[in-house]
Amino acid sequence: MDIQAKVAARRAELEQQAKLTREQDAAAAAARMAAQQKAEEDALEEIAVEISSETVQVVRDGDGLAIVPSNAPEPLDMRGMKKAQIERLFRREARKAWTPGENWLVIGSITAGACLIFMPFVGIPLLVFGLWRRSVTMNRHKERLRAKYADLAEQHRAAS
Repeated sequence: MDIQAKVAARRAELEQQAKLTREQDAAAAAARMAAQQKAEEDALEEIAVEISSETVQVVRDGDGLAIVPSNAPEPLDMRGMKKAQIERLFRREARKAWTPGENWLVIGSITAGACLIFMPFVGIPLLVFGLWRRSVTMNRHKERLRAKYADLAEQHRAAS
């Protein structure tokens, strides 16, 4: 064998050893990355278990933590709901009791005030008068209903 063939064989052998070393280094780096990722996942799992409680459950979600929504419905506020429903009933029935004259007075003054809003000494007082008149009329009719249906009004006060 001549010298050039020996040199070529030696270079091929060295190149094969370098390739094998690079492959081993890459495999070792991948193993380290996988071990580090597994350790991080385990740490996240441990943290999730640690901060979870009876009312809130925390789970690992990818690279972070997430709160699992509770399937249990929120408890209803029956007293508040009852009060709101009775108040809505009184408001609706009081609105039904308005006379056409009261209705036209309120709607007309609010509309005229809104249309004449750019004339401040005319539009704004009309708008304020219409809103005030609506409040007065609604309260008067609600009081009549409360007097007429005292037992329902008493339940409304009890719910408060």
